[in-house]
Amino acid sequence: MTRLGLLLLAVLAVTALPVAAQSDLPRFEVASVKPSARSSTFFSESRFGLGTVVRFRSVSLRALIAHAYDLDVNAATEGGEDRLVGGPAALLDSPFDVEARAPEGATVVEKKAMLRTLLASRFKLRIRKETRQVPLYAITLANKAPGSGLKPSTIVCDSAQGRAIRVAPCMVARSELVGGIRIFRGAGPMLALVRQMHRELGRPVVDESGLTGNYEWSVSYRGPRQEIDAPLFEDAVRQNLGLRIVPKKGPYEVLVIDSVERPTPN
Repeated sequence: MTRLGLLLLAVLAVTALPVAAQSDLPRFEVASVKPSARSSTFFSESRFGLGTVVRFRSVSLRALIAHAYDLDVNAATEGGEDRLVGGPAALLDSPFDVEARAPEGATVVEKKAMLRTLLASRFKLRIRKETRQVPLYAITLANKAPGSGLKPSTIVCDSAQGRAIRVAPCMVARSELVGGIRIFRGAGPMLALVRQMHRELGRPVVDESGLTGNYEWSVSYRGPRQEIDAPLFEDAVRQNLGLRIVPKKGPYEVLVIDSVERPTPN
């Protein structure tokens, strides 16, 4: 074979690799994507975990990306997930309806991978990781063990479905005000606690406690301008959860959207 023929074969082999790689990506068996008839994401619906049906109704593109890449969905729904940067805000905040069917027995991790494939194929989403140095809070143990307000638990609020979401402490997604006292509670892995603290403190939070497993937490505190008999949030977290909130500057991983488009028709 001539040198030119060998060169052409080499080029064809290289260019064929991405196609083969794309065919190996996890995919839904069927999927429908369309702009939501609702103009707002206030009344949104997400079913992403049980069974083979994956359904999102009036969910913003930003929240869909958060579901797929394991970001804070609550923060993304409100447009405040600072680990997702770039992209046109108008498109990211637009609501969409997604109906898909996963293969029987697919796990949540596999469904998230399928959603990532769907976002790449239908929305032409191109995304990459980037580490930045930013002001943040680190959560460390104040003593050798957690406080009495941080107890081992089998409840995971993020995965609660249907009526299970009403089981305490999943009745609140964030702090609530009861008789002038603010209550911060939830359940799940330390990642869930860190995300909830992130929303409370308004700055990125990283877990340096070394704790593993699922926990249940509850803290009562007062706002900085309230004059009532209750500790401030940072003091309450230290006293009740046995955790210290340490301000620092450090590495923080974000996802950068290089490009994204409106979805192709079904």
